Amino acid sequence: MKNLYNSLFHEEDFAHSYHKSMEFRGSFGKNLLDLRGKDKESCRDKRQRIIWGATRIIRGVLDYKIKNESTPSIREKNVSLVEKATNTALEIYSNPDLVEKSTQKFRDFLEDHKSGEIIRMKMSQEIDKVTFACSSPNLTKKSLDFLATELDGEDLLFILAGHGGVPAGMDLFLKYSGIDGWKKGRNLIYPVRFSCQKFSDVIPRLTSEEIEHLKEIKEHRKVLIFDEDTSLGTTLTGMKAFFEEEVFPDEKVVVRANQDVGKVADRLNGTFRVLGGYD
Repeated sequence: MKNLYNSLFHEEDFAHSYHKSMEFRGSFGKNLLDLRGKDKESCRDKRQRIIWGATRIIRGVLDYKIKNESTPSIREKNVSLVEKATNTALEIYSNPDLVEKSTQKFRDFLEDHKSGEIIRMKMSQEIDKVTFACSSPNLTKKSLDFLATELDGEDLLFILAGHGGVPAGMDLFLKYSGIDGWKKGRNLIYPVRFSCQKFSDVIPRLTSEEIEHLKEIKEHRKVLIFDEDTSLGTTLTGMKAFFEEEVFPDEKVVVRANQDVGKVADRLNGTFRVLGGYD
């Protein structure tokens, strides 16, 4: 696979407030089928279908594991489920022509791991104009500049704040890593749901097994927590505190949001200089 990542995020799509593709109601399996597309659709329709549909795979798996976190037989499969869902979405983002093959492989994975009930799970996703606007590639470019300037190309473990930070976060991850950096595992990525408003999450929703896994795979990598938007700073502040206290107690975790009107990330990062990149 070539190292060049051709992003599906086009600024003209976001400039036209084309947010209706975010909305979904149906089963997890229906989303996998919808991802394959229609015979006749515009290039913009195709891009938006894949952007939101691919990350909906991650959304569904995160919600499923949280709903069943007290079930040992499901809990022990959490890490493999999340990683397979994430890699499936990344594979589709990096090469949309693989969407049919990738979704079928994921269905087969679920059946092989006795997790086929996910296919029948009901899902819903509402339109979120803030998340849509803050997933703009122009804003992601500023986050990419931040990583290049402040972290000097270090290998990173990306922790994506779900659900809103996952689409832009995956785009940022692939732009920072390139296809090669992702495939060879120089940079790693793990989505974590922490939704204070929509799901009333009190802490990031990680099991002890997932925490141990993150400790194992971190190695030399710097930890970056990413969200698409922050206003009051509740998510980023809570995520940073949790990861520095419970997961990586010897690590200074870096945080970043595409849109950060109140300069929350700058304050939390402390020693990092303020870039003139925020609007």
